[in-house]
Amino acid sequence: MTECAKTIKKVTLELGGKSPNIVFQDCDVEQTIQHLITGIFFNNGEVCCAGSRIYIQATDEKWYADFLQKFKAAVEKLKIGNPFEEGVFQGAQSTPDQFQTVLDYIKAGKEAKLKLLMGGNRIGTKGLFVEPTVFYDVPQDNKLTQEEIFGPVAVVLPFKSVDELIEKANDSEFGLGSGVHTEDINTAIYVSDRLAAGTVWVNCYNDFHQNVPFGGFKQSGIGREMGAEALDNYTQVKAVRIKIKTPQI
Repeated sequence: MTECAKTIKKVTLELGGKSPNIVFQDCDVEQTIQHLITGIFFNNGEVCCAGSRIYIQATDEKWYADFLQKFKAAVEKLKIGNPFEEGVFQGAQSTPDQFQTVLDYIKAGKEAKLKLLMGGNRIGTKGLFVEPTVFYDVPQDNKLTQEEIFGPVAVVLPFKSVDELIEKANDSEFGLGSGVHTEDINTAIYVSDRLAAGTVWVNCYNDFHQNVPFGGFKQSGIGREMGAEALDNYTQVKAVRIKIKTPQI
């Protein structure tokens, strides 16, 4: 931005995120679990808009506990290994440094005595493979809730009211993506309107289209990619006014 400012050049930035993926109790459970998996474990969690903060309605505490176990069971079925092999969903982290960063965050979670739903370890002794990891009932102010990890690590936070949810979901320096899972269109619209995020996926996640603009609020960047809005970054507006004489009739 500093270099662009010297010559008044436009700049667009698509930066990091700590995106909330929100689950209401009236959702399609099986479908939602698949979207949570896609949201955080796709591309080994190395996605700017990864749904790494999972907010689950806990008005009915039994439903909340049952959902967590169903989520755990689905994640534990994921095949991890060489992504060129059939059926593999999650591969290795991209670099040794990022691999170590992910392990350091997991270690911090354990040292803070966070509840571990699944994962939490390196896989094997060769390669840069990390177990899909989920901590639950994590405090809102914990570093795993607030900081971008960029790996297959998610935190689960319960909520009991929409106002509580929106306050927590927006309590982040980032604002890139978000997800809302509900069968109630009124809930979907109400929550989507109040989320401070450049994209809200309703009953889906990481669903992109070339005609739909993508970008973030707050520290997640400026400008947009894709869609007609992206062209604004590469064009300028010109106004031409022509004074036309009154016809002499």
